[in-house]
Order: sequence, then C-alpha cells, then structure tokens
Amino acid sequence: MKIKTRNFGELEFPEEAIIDFEEGIVGFSSLKRWIVIENPEMRPFKWLQSVDNPEIALMVIEPRLIRADYKMIIAAEEHKKIKLENLGNEKKWIALCVIVVDNNIEDSIVNLKAPIIINLDDRKGRQVILLNDDYDVEEPLFSREVLEMKRERENP
Repeated sequence: MKIKTRNFGELEFPEEAIIDFEEGIVGFSSLKRWIVIENPEMRPFKWLQSVDNPEIALMVIEPRLIRADYKMIIAAEEHKKIKLENLGNEKKWIALCVIVVDNNIEDSIVNLKAPIIINLDDRKGRQVILLNDDYDVEEPLFSREVLEMKRERENP
C-alpha cells in the first residue's frame, strides 16, 4: 500500500503494518487506520501516521523513556477491548504517548495519562485513560535535569 504524506513524502508499507483503531484516537475519532513510523535518526521519537488522512501524523514516545517507573492501571473492560487481559507479556503490546511539540522545545508536553496501547498480535490499537492518578495529560516532555544540562551546554 502507498500513501503520500505531508511529513514523510510517499510511504510504501504492507497492509499488515496497519493498526486498526475502532474508536479512533482522541481528537481524531474518524481516523481508524494508522501505522507506526520509526526513523533511527529520530530516536527515541516515533510517529503515528494516519492512513485515512495522510496529512495527519502524531509524534509519540514510549512512556518509560519519560518516566522509568511508568505504570499503567487500566480498567478491566479496556483490557478486554484490546484483548490484553494480561499486560505482563510486553512482547505482545506497545504503549505510546502523544507529544505536543511547542515552538519553544522546553515547553513541549507529553500525555502520560492517556497512552495509546497497540496489541502487536492482532494489530488493534486503543487510547485508554489510566485509572492511576500518577500522571497528567500535560506532563513536561523534558525533566528539569535535562533542561538544566541543555542550558549549561548553551551557556558554558
């Protein structure tokens, strides 16, 4: 399959790469088919690219790269909807969190409260709202320590 995207030009990928989101993603409920784009030059960031609207791509990151102790407590009905009754087997799923990049990179945020979970076996995805109150929808993308190191490099 081929699509012409705004951010990545023409992309060619197998049908099996498509992830189906029955209910869409918050803010994009009509867009049901997405693919994950990984570019080694952009690690650790990834992109969730809409197949239904090639103009739309969301920058995402694995939440444990933001918070090493990231823990997801999800309602039982959500587990059933994504067919992951046991999230213990991390080879069967991936969690991604949407990033909103600000013009001032230091003000960029990540939504750790509502991760996107993808079942890698059946290529189904779902955005869920965590039951635990440890995270917010607007967490800073960069920790204070990282921002301080950045400032020190810029102003030796």
